[in-house]
Amino acid sequence: MAESTKYLIIGGGVASVSAAKGIRDHDKEGRVLIVSADPLMPYDRPPLSKNFLSNEAMTHDDVSSKYDHWYDTNKIDVMLATTVKAIDRRNHFAVLTSGDHIQYEKLLIATGSRPRQLPGNVTESGSMGHVYRTYADAFAVREKLKTAKNVVIVGGGFLGPEIASQCATTGHHTTLITQGPHLWEKFASTGLGKFLNEYYISHGVHLIADRKVTAVFEEKVYTSDNQHHPFDLLIAAVGIELNYELAEECGISFLPNDGIQVNEYLQSTADKDIYAAGDVAFFRDFVMDKQWHLEHHLNAQWQGAVAGANMAGANTPYEKVPYFFSDFFDLHMILRGYSPTAEFTAVFGSFEDAEFIELYADATGFLKMGISISREEKKLDPISDKLEELIKKKVKVSDLSPADFA
Repeated sequence: MAESTKYLIIGGGVASVSAAKGIRDHDKEGRVLIVSADPLMPYDRPPLSKNFLSNEAMTHDDVSSKYDHWYDTNKIDVMLATTVKAIDRRNHFAVLTSGDHIQYEKLLIATGSRPRQLPGNVTESGSMGHVYRTYADAFAVREKLKTAKNVVIVGGGFLGPEIASQCATTGHHTTLITQGPHLWEKFASTGLGKFLNEYYISHGVHLIADRKVTAVFEEKVYTSDNQHHPFDLLIAAVGIELNYELAEECGISFLPNDGIQVNEYLQSTADKDIYAAGDVAFFRDFVMDKQWHLEHHLNAQWQGAVAGANMAGANTPYEKVPYFFSDFFDLHMILRGYSPTAEFTAVFGSFEDAEFIELYADATGFLKMGISISREEKKLDPISDKLEELIKKKVKVSDLSPADFA
């Protein structure tokens, strides 16, 4: 069977929903079709590692990206539990695993990523533990938490610590293992890392830092310090792998660890009728002056909107300052920008009080990233906006003071 659509969107995440809206903002009538491998209508992932775990009343409706009637109102068609196995660029059609074809004029690849498993060489068969990506993953973990007593989480990025904070809050004996010397090692300064470690420990998390997992056997995790940690629930939050196979199959420019190469309009550099957004988009970031891909909810949401608008003729470049956010225990965090190394930092406020802004500069002293943590979430929006403004203005950290964030 074959059908046709003006706009074909492959992927069921927030980038796809935002792209559909971006298209509709510029083209009210052209058919829009989202093809999603997930059996559920598109949903937002950030709540799944936060209060979803501790609130059994939360359902798919509470994390849905849009209410179901939005799709009907905006004439957005959605195919669920459907996988695209190939793209014929020359003839402009996608091939489904069923063998059916979908003809398209413009195509968006927003296939996202999948969680990494713990390496097979350290795990016995059947002890891989849970990964954490989909609604089904989160629901399964929440069910296991009803009877689990000892929870071990591996991974010190955003996801692992968020899950650990929920498990500790609900009274589980919680062990968090991270290879780095502190949480958020890839971007946090030593001072911030020390604060995070101490905060988690003070809230009951058994933190195993600067250790590798060497084996998982008989419901015990063994670490490189020759210690073992028993569990009845093991969760691996050790990063993601990009779903780049469609790009590889159809021959557009991609790198397995970086994504599909696109220009500033999120348009494939190899095919003017194909766009990419979200985790799989390897894009030129003129604000941060680098080529990269980003793995976060807001990046996917923003890129989807721009890609969709451009598919419908908007011709708008993507120019957003990276934005990450997290919640753990009673604290809220926002991060704007990016800095792979902390050449210089300034702290306004107090780590001790858990109310602060930390500014990161590059080797020449210019502001590249800011992190703010507070118990009052409403404080963070104006700080986020100010950080975005200052990063775009290319100011020096040494020229800033607490008054700039008043």
